[in-house]
Amino acid sequence: MQLPAVSLLLLAAALSASARAPETQKCEGNFNIKNDDDFAKIIPCSEIKGKVFIDHTKLTEADLPNLQTLDGCIKVISNAELETLALPRITTITGVVEISNNPQLSTIDFNGLQVLGKSLTLTANPSVSSPNFPELSSVGENVLVAGETKATNFNYLPALQWVGKTMDIRGPFDTISLNSTLKAKNMVLVSSSKLGCVEITKNWTPMVEDKLKCFEKADKAHLAAGSKLPNGAITFQASPGVIAASVMLVAYLAL
Repeated sequence: MQLPAVSLLLLAAALSASARAPETQKCEGNFNIKNDDDFAKIIPCSEIKGKVFIDHTKLTEADLPNLQTLDGCIKVISNAELETLALPRITTITGVVEISNNPQLSTIDFNGLQVLGKSLTLTANPSVSSPNFPELSSVGENVLVAGETKATNFNYLPALQWVGKTMDIRGPFDTISLNSTLKAKNMVLVSSSKLGCVEITKNWTPMVEDKLKCFEKADKAHLAAGSKLPNGAITFQASPGVIAASVMLVAYLAL
């Protein structure tokens, strides 16, 4: 039986699209990316069980359009020329995400990431203006955002509801926007001189057992990851009894 011309055209189009689509696969092992050839090996992966290290490379783009789950961690560190990091389809990562010391990195896209098993670290990426984590709702351990950045507004994590340990945000931010239901066991916030302690706590009062502490006009040295806290905190009493651990909110206002 002869197929109608329209059916033949549709079949040809489907076959052509199938031929163009990259073959996806499950990948296992630790991947130490040092060049384009190394990176090309993981582009087809829809699932990775292992660790991905992208460090000290000359890559300008690191785009993994097929990756949906990572049973392990990804660390992107000290890539002098890297401008774009994109995992747009990733939904779950069981380990850590660390993106640090990438001076040219301007785009960070984890558009579909919902659950992170361990920690999120974004430090010393001065060219980043707006990292994209719109769906991330749960981080099992720590969140650390620190260092100078082009971003003036901290709105990176609009869906975040739970941080298992410490949330530490330090940067020259004019505003800090957080989910009104966010809970964390310990919290440190860093904002710019344009935002005062009262403004930080006026529209968002975390349900915590401990106090909220705010440091105004701290030296910029205190914006760095791991820097010591200055003296002279303004203290707010938080609402008791929701999280069975002490939660401290510290807001710095940079000069």
